[in-house]
Formats: sequence, structure tokens, C-alpha cells
Amino acid sequence: MKSNYSKYKIFKKKFHGLIYKGIALDYALGSYLAQYVWSNKKVRFILGLLFEGYKLDYSYISKKKNEYDVFTYYIERDDYRKLIEGYIEKSDTEYELVKIESEKKWKNLFLSLTYIYESWVLSRGRKFGVIDLLFVAFSLRVIDKIGNLNFKGYMSFNSAFKYESFLSLYFNARDVETFSIQHGAYFNFKNDTPIDVINYENLCSSNLLCWGQYTVDQIKNLVPKYTNIVNYGYPLVHSANNYKPQKENKAIYILVPRSIYKEEILNLFKILKDTGEEFVIRPHPSVKKEIGNYITTNKLEWIIDDKETMHSLLRKYKFKACISFNSTALFECILFNQNAIQYVSDNDEFILDNLCKFNNIITFKNAIETSVKQTVDVSYFFKSVL
Repeated sequence: MKSNYSKYKIFKKKFHGLIYKGIALDYALGSYLAQYVWSNKKVRFILGLLFEGYKLDYSYISKKKNEYDVFTYYIERDDYRKLIEGYIEKSDTEYELVKIESEKKWKNLFLSLTYIYESWVLSRGRKFGVIDLLFVAFSLRVIDKIGNLNFKGYMSFNSAFKYESFLSLYFNARDVETFSIQHGAYFNFKNDTPIDVINYENLCSSNLLCWGQYTVDQIKNLVPKYTNIVNYGYPLVHSANNYKPQKENKAIYILVPRSIYKEEILNLFKILKDTGEEFVIRPHPSVKKEIGNYITTNKLEWIIDDKETMHSLLRKYKFKACISFNSTALFECILFNQNAIQYVSDNDEFILDNLCKFNNIITFKNAIETSVKQTVDVSYFFKSVL
């Protein structure tokens, strides 16, 4: 049985070579095609897509100019906003922040349907069904709606995703240099490839600003040929010394991944409950209830961390060790100069060669002892931006 990733790559290939007004539709549509493949409600997804439209909110622009260097983003999240502001602050370019607003309207549905014939003409000679033509019709409508934007420079939060894909390709076609930022841990997946892979597989900008050499090494052979991978640095830290914890804490901090790894999480807990160590558990929201039930059922004196942000604890305390797997939290433990340890679950998205590891109670004890002595080059993962 084909994986979702294989299905996505096959689906995307159907649109290869379709160009409209200088924009390659396979990459413009990449994130939508991925969402469709991974979706359990495909009809609802297609209908929602045909209703979907976008507009740019210029209210953050500080002053009127003839030309703008623009930084676009979608999602209002405190951590994302700090990251965006960090990139803008470190840049030599004076970027203006513009939010992309999504709007679902009946008008968009009707307009999409008017592009069906043009979609058929554009894709003539290809074995396209109704769904394929609807994707093309949606893309033609979106491209025509862009109009004649005239930005001097363009940086996107994620050029691999939705409207920022269209905008990046639009400006590429007009010889405007485009940039995209790294907003999470990017790596070459070792297990069943999840939808997250599109963050670098479907890049549409001409440059990706990476946090460190680790990212470059992991994805340099997996990004589109037209994207330049730049070892730019992590803009929220001048040096690793900014993140040295203040207080010692003899507990071990466990950062639990999302719910698709429930079986692996339970296997980890079976090891931990027989160690006699103190644990603070930071559950992913998708498994918080199950972990609470597990602790209660097994009468464990583990503490669930759900009151403070993960960053506040990592900054405040130097834990005896921090353990995680299949989560970007492991990288953040490195950033905050913790004794980071990777649990090897046998279903791992990535393996960090320079970290202590364990997969049973014997190797657990050894990892705890040796993690105190391990030296990890933080700058390999999070280079300082000068």
C-alpha cells in the first residue's frame, strides 16, 4: 500500500509542466494537493477550497512609500510573531509586515467554476478528471486575483504553504528576489514521511533562510533546484549564552510528542516508571488526557507541566536531563543548553548522532550518566545571526 507521501508525489506530478502567467501550478498547488491527500474528508476539502480567497492586510505598514519590501504571514501566534520580528530586526532590508487574510465567499466558488473551460484548455492532452480540473480552476482564479503587485522585495513566513506559494512564484517570475524563513525543525524524515515535509519539499521562494548547518545538511538534496539554501542563523539568539538556565532541578523533563506516537510513548513510560527518578512530563496537547489517565492508573508521582510554557521552564531550570523524540522540543532542549537525551523508539522521524540515547532501562541509566559530560555544538543547530 502506497504511503500518503507517495500518493502526494504522484498527484503533484500530474500538474508538472502546467504554467499560467509564469507560475508553475505543481508548486503553487503543492500544499493544497498534500492537504487533499492526507485529508479524511476530501469532498469537504475541495468544496472549501473553491470558496477560499485571500487578501492582504496592509494596516501594519508604518509609512507610505512608492515601493515596499514586504514580509507576509498567516497565523497569529506569539512564538511565530517573535520569530518574524527577529528576522525583520536582523535583516538589512526594511521589511513591512503584511498579514494574509483568508476569506470564504460564494463569489469565489462561482468564479472558480468560470475557469473550468480555461483549465481544460490549459491541461489539454492530460488525463485530468473533475478533481484535477477543479484544482487548476482554483489556481487560475487565485493567480488572476493577484493582479499587479509591485513589491521591491518579498519574504514569506512559509513559501511552501498556500497563498505564499503563489506570491513567491509570482515574484520569482518578475525577477524579484524572494526569501522564506525556517519556522520549525527541518530534517530528512527517517520513518513514514508526514505532511510536514512540504515545508521544504514544496518551497517556492528562491532562498530559504535556515537556522543552522544541521538544517542545510539535512535538506540540501531535498529542496527544489531553484531554491538556494542559506545558513543564515537563528534570529532570536545572539549566542547560546543567552539561554543558560538559572536554577538546578533534579527532575528529568520529558517532552512528549503528538498522538500519532501513542504506542511509542507508552513504551517510553514503561521504561521510565521503573527507574525511580523524578519526572516532569510536558505532554503534547493531543495526548494530555491519556497521559493524565496513565499517571493516575499507575499511581505514579509524576508532575504534569501544563501551567508554564515549555520555554519558561527550560530557561528557568537546569534539569538533570531532558528527554524527547519525534518532536522539535528536542532541538529546543539543545538551544537552552539542557542535557538533551533522545529516546530511540524504532519509529523515529530523525536521529541526532551527537546526543546520548536509550531504548531500554539499561541504556537509560547510561544515558543519564553520560549526558552530563556530553558536549553539543549549539551553533550547529542554531547559528548566531551577527
